[in-house]
Amino acid sequence: MPIHLIGPLMLLGSLVMLAGGAAGAVAASRGGRPRLRNGFGAVVGSWLTVHALLLVAWPVLAPMQVLRSGEELAFCGGIDCHLHLAVLDARRAADLSVTIRLSSNAKREPEFPGLLRIRVVDAMGREYAPLEALGPDPLGAGESYTRELRFTVSGDAKGLQLVATWDGWLDRLVPGPENAWVKQRTRFELPSSAGGT
Repeated sequence: MPIHLIGPLMLLGSLVMLAGGAAGAVAASRGGRPRLRNGFGAVVGSWLTVHALLLVAWPVLAPMQVLRSGEELAFCGGIDCHLHLAVLDARRAADLSVTIRLSSNAKREPEFPGLLRIRVVDAMGREYAPLEALGPDPLGAGESYTRELRFTVSGDAKGLQLVATWDGWLDRLVPGPENAWVKQRTRFELPSSAGGT
């Protein structure tokens, strides 16, 4: 099983376990069976504890990774990983300009890069959002395009890196490599001339 499927399956399992356990506990309580109710509670509690431990441990144990210009980061939308992002160039004048390439290697279905949260992070941990969002337009199967993103960064900002994660809150509940806290441990190196590392 591909590792990126662990998180969605774990989240689905947790939701099913929570609903089933709650229904079983209510039925056991109404039927006057406290031991069965407690058993449902113990099973659900144990499952949710494992889920929570994975949510905490995976981001801590995932290694930091720095991608160089042109290297791609894949984003998985459940069962496939067809959306790719690469940093091609960065320049710093009044603002920081970063040229990115978004591409899809899907055969039929579009990808939605507008669901990504892209930002620049400096060595002090300050985050800078792009001045303009990517927009909601889908990226067709097999297509790619480049886009220049502009960021207003502090004059003293050093060690700049670009970070991209999914933007939804649900992605923080999915354990595994697609979790937003895990994904942000992979960063794109920006040229030193642009204030990068």
